[in-house]
Amino acid sequence: MGDHLPGRAGRRHAVEEVLHEARAALQAGVVAVEVVVPGEPGPALVAQSHDAAVVVIGDRAAGRLEAALAGSVAAPLVRAATCPVVIVRGSVTDGLPVVVGVDATPASGVAAAFALRAAAARGVPLVAVHAEAEGAPVGARLQVLGRSHPQVPVRVVVTADDPGERLLAESHWAQLVVVGSRGFGELGGLVHGSVSAVLVHGAACPVAVVGPGVTSGGWSDVAVAGDRTRAPVTPGSRADGTSPV
Repeated sequence: MGDHLPGRAGRRHAVEEVLHEARAALQAGVVAVEVVVPGEPGPALVAQSHDAAVVVIGDRAAGRLEAALAGSVAAPLVRAATCPVVIVRGSVTDGLPVVVGVDATPASGVAAAFALRAAAARGVPLVAVHAEAEGAPVGARLQVLGRSHPQVPVRVVVTADDPGERLLAESHWAQLVVVGSRGFGELGGLVHGSVSAVLVHGAACPVAVVGPGVTSGGWSDVAVAGDRTRAPVTPGSRADGTSPV
């Protein structure tokens, strides 16, 4: 809970209120283990990430610059966590696809593998958006990666738009947007135009960020002969209200 609440009794009361709300939100059959630790949430969650499949946090509804100056939990957590981090914001609509932003970088490959598993778990299609020239190897790698979950339809959308803006538009037609992160952090993201920073503070649905500490899977595990074949490409925007699948 941090040290901003006055007195030990005040902090304990706040902890009990949070835990009560968490228990009430659990679905039947879900087993929860409660862990209360002293200190700040960022380092505590980083420590928990070492034994976790995913870490989930809520959106603090702060703007990008405000979050950067105030010390956002998400940025240092994504940078240091050893599992993907999901920031819950916007709304979740069952049945909508999982969207992933991809390029040829290793971080993007790990994000694509996570997104594919997420789509399989939800029983929905995966829509992969990338801004590279047509004929780039990303589509072929996605096609090979998708063989591990053949039940998941994978569609590739090539765009000439800014990646962050395009994925923001796609988030209105998705239940989850997944991106990789190079680990710049908030202020670094503002300077470098980080796509993950744009989505964390503006997406219309939850965002999963696969940070530099997550290294399992990805393009390094995908062998594509010649990198010349491509998965079917769906060009053009889907932000005009048409169905995403």
